[in-house]
Amino acid sequence: MEKYVLDTNGKVNKDTTISLLSDFHVRESADEKRYTRTLKKVENVKPDYIFILGDIVEDVNCSSKTIESINKYLTSISEVAPVYFVYGNHDTKTKQNGKWVEMINDEYLDMLKGVKNFSILDDESIVLPENIGLTGINLPSTFYDDDMENEKSYLKCVDESIKNHLVDGLTASSYNVLLHHTPNNIMKRRVYLEVLKRIRESIGQDINYDLILSGHLHNGLIPKYADFVPGNFGLVGLVGSNVNFFQDDCRGIKMVDDKTVGIILPAISSLPQFPLVDNLFPENSKTLILR
Repeated sequence: MEKYVLDTNGKVNKDTTISLLSDFHVRESADEKRYTRTLKKVENVKPDYIFILGDIVEDVNCSSKTIESINKYLTSISEVAPVYFVYGNHDTKTKQNGKWVEMINDEYLDMLKGVKNFSILDDESIVLPENIGLTGINLPSTFYDDDMENEKSYLKCVDESIKNHLVDGLTASSYNVLLHHTPNNIMKRRVYLEVLKRIRESIGQDINYDLILSGHLHNGLIPKYADFVPGNFGLVGLVGSNVNFFQDDCRGIKMVDDKTVGIILPAISSLPQFPLVDNLFPENSKTLILR
């Protein structure tokens, strides 16, 4: 399991190991061995926490059987360490006539909320005992339905999240991590600084995010064994969020600005609708160590 080791300049009060997971896309015909292998990798790491960056399910309008399978898996993984989860577009939305619309599956959400040691950050922030601040943002279907590179549309969504008390409880002295399902917009320096400005104005503190974690883009559909493909320090993907080719900020690690690191996670299941092809994309998880 690949490791990212970050120096927090004394902000965290003890070394903290975190397993990073994203984009499970569980469906009724899913290969359970894929998720079992991921669980075993996480168990071997023995993390203090597990962060999941969304899209646990492939289609939120799923069967009870699929929900039961997810419950079994999440129960096992949350026994390893406390889990913090942020919604992805597949968790609370579905496609109808080619457009993303809000879709609440009460059975699925009740299951998520009922898993022990599993916390959902839904437009909210907390501070962990190690002095790690966590913010989880839940972007609406309008964002995913529009061009996700549209800055104006994105900032409007962020404003709504701020009104929903997104950053209440966050402090300037903690090592702050933003869990943001998609890297679209937030990994651009100009947009990130505008988001930061609006957050600071809302709470009257000189808040900064030290780390932004995203998933969503499935490593740009570049298999792990071909991760050497160059471009923007290895961040370019073959296919992006709008089925556009060679999109930036699909994978890897980057400096969003001079104080903020961005990590874009690969998927546990990259092409769940094509199981045979999906085998070309081994389940990927990362380890983060904060010192």
